[in-house]
Amino acid sequence: KYLNNNLLKSNRMRHYGTILFLIALLLPVLGKSQKISEEQLKKELQQLQVRIDSTGIVSNTVQELEKNYKIAKKNKYDAAFLIGAELVRTYSALDNAGKVIEVSTDLENTIDKNSPPYDVSNMYRMKARSLGDLGFLEDSHKAYLASRRYIEKIKNNDARHYYGSLFYSGYSSYFDQSKKQSDSVRLCLIKGLDEAEKISDKSDLISQNQKYDLIASIQGNLVLYYLWILKPGKPKIAEKYLLKSLRIAETKEIKPFNE
Repeated sequence: KYLNNNLLKSNRMRHYGTILFLIALLLPVLGKSQKISEEQLKKELQQLQVRIDSTGIVSNTVQELEKNYKIAKKNKYDAAFLIGAELVRTYSALDNAGKVIEVSTDLENTIDKNSPPYDVSNMYRMKARSLGDLGFLEDSHKAYLASRRYIEKIKNNDARHYYGSLFYSGYSSYFDQSKKQSDSVRLCLIKGLDEAEKISDKSDLISQNQKYDLIASIQGNLVLYYLWILKPGKPKIAEKYLLKSLRIAETKEIKPFNE
């Protein structure tokens, strides 16, 4: 009986040893199978962007982007910047200035030669706007200047005009908030309008919807400038821009599209 018990214990030990050996062999394989590839993250990002464009930001959009951003950073994927830039856009659309600043500041560490200059410019622009909204005007100005530097690196003409228009439209708010050089508000809006009007209607990168929504938006801001910011106001000029904006709304099928 004593011998049988020893044999039983010996068999159990060999059995456990075999299991542990198999686990040790399988662990690296399991680890690799659970690691999400960069291509998979890019594919998920594209699917999220399509979903946002069609249905707007839903409850789990932020959670998915946050999760994938952390995974991409941990694995040092180039996609970390692309995912982070979309996360900044999402927080900006939700008017969460604190998160825009937090994520964009973190995202600056992932910028490299492969980062698309239009995404980098856009990130700095959104950071600048959020800093301005919270009253950090000098930091806002620095971020706007960084945004402008990257616009100059955009090679495609239509894309450069589009992001340049977004930049100048946003930059006008800095001069409004800081109360410095009030005429600079008008000059920035006029420059933004000029950039938007240079975008080709046949552009492969910028849709007509984006172009004319941007033009109508800037014209609307010029209406506000001539009515409320300029002292004394100039209602006749404000009316001119209002009619132009309304004409676009009547002749173009546009919806709010720009960032």
